[in-house]
Amino acid sequence: MKQVEAIPVPVQLTEPVLIQPTGTPVAELYEPGCPTDPAKWDFADPVIPQNYKVIQPACVYQGLEKTIAWALAVRSGYSRAQATELLGFAAMPMRQLDQVKIMGVKGVLDVPVSFIPPNGNLTEWRIDARGNPTVTYALRGCFRTSTVEGNRLETWGGDYPVICLVVEDAENSNIV
Repeated sequence: MKQVEAIPVPVQLTEPVLIQPTGTPVAELYEPGCPTDPAKWDFADPVIPQNYKVIQPACVYQGLEKTIAWALAVRSGYSRAQATELLGFAAMPMRQLDQVKIMGVKGVLDVPVSFIPPNGNLTEWRIDARGNPTVTYALRGCFRTSTVEGNRLETWGGDYPVICLVVEDAENSNIV
């Protein structure tokens, strides 16, 4: 742990992964019996409490895993079209957004979004000086896009009742 804490690692925040409009029916992304309605999900604090939470039951992450795999594939040399086909999506699982609303310490904030360009034929590799791939992704956590104040529910997340934030760690020296 001392070594991990001692070495600063550059981290680039990427687009919150939006799993719903993939062309694949949402229920097909989950194991049988796993709740697909976000209203039925519970949110737990991670080991270190923060704004981002852990969704319970864990089977909910099955749809998210596949979307993150798509993003990792397109950063590792697959075209968007190839990754979409290989992972069995009917359409690219991410869509362009200029900004999203997230819950910050002081309330709801508008934040800009970085996005993998939607050109289906674009390929890219993020590599180090030896030509090795250098991109990893980590799930930072998820949050509901609504708040309850008194007896009033305020929904601020648009089409998404839940947003999950994925962190991209790209220690590349070259983008090809």
